Amino acid sequence: MPFNWGIEVLKWRTLVQEVSKVSYWQAIRSVLFGVSLSLLTPNRLGELGGRLLYIPRTDHLKVLYVNTLCSFSQLMITVVIALIMLPYFPFEFGMAKNLLWTLIIVLLALLFYIYFSSTLVKRLISKINNRFQFRKLESLVKIPKHSRLRTLLFSTLRYAIFLGQFSLLFQIFDPSIPLQTAILASGIIFFVSTLIPTAWISDLAVRTSAAFIIMEHLGYSGSAALISSLLLWAINLFFPALLGLFEFRKVNWVQLKSFGRAD
Repeated sequence: MPFNWGIEVLKWRTLVQEVSKVSYWQAIRSVLFGVSLSLLTPNRLGELGGRLLYIPRTDHLKVLYVNTLCSFSQLMITVVIALIMLPYFPFEFGMAKNLLWTLIIVLLALLFYIYFSSTLVKRLISKINNRFQFRKLESLVKIPKHSRLRTLLFSTLRYAIFLGQFSLLFQIFDPSIPLQTAILASGIIFFVSTLIPTAWISDLAVRTSAAFIIMEHLGYSGSAALISSLLLWAINLFFPALLGLFEFRKVNWVQLKSFGRAD
């Protein structure tokens, strides 16, 4: 868990430094506070609110874009790994393997193009919600490709930690599961859990249900998968969220204004 969130703090702070100054200690507290808020909101939307705790109000819009890129990099790795694993999953896809691989390669190329495009994400979000007006920020927010690549590498490291944690938990609760199968199942479970929209009260249920169903489909203990998923959630979300609760006192919930930001 410390390595997981340590990498996330480093990834987020390194990217945010492009538009706003945040110390390591402020980054740690902001990220943990974001975890706390994410568990209280649908699809973890409150995460951004927590991360703005020490950001000057004048930089909020720019950090919103940067945080979107940061989150998208983690989502992208989850999807990329799942797409690569998909042909090896014992499921009937109704198409030839060559055609499936062609479709996967096209999707991967599209994902990487979207991620490394300097203005495409800003334009897409601006069309969805004109209030963000990211087009006006194109001259202010410049995230070079090497920074995007570095962010993607940080996200890959985090994903590897998640994968290692889940696979290890599978091995502990059901030693009959081969390591290769545990890794494959973990990647598909992460993918399915990410795609399903959830509110805070249903997030854990969706994660554990997906793990149970997928491992049962593979012919292994669904109960072991359920327990493993529950522990993974507790280790990586619940306990960090408890730490983030200490930052609640810095927020005026009446005015929705942070008292602790660094102006």
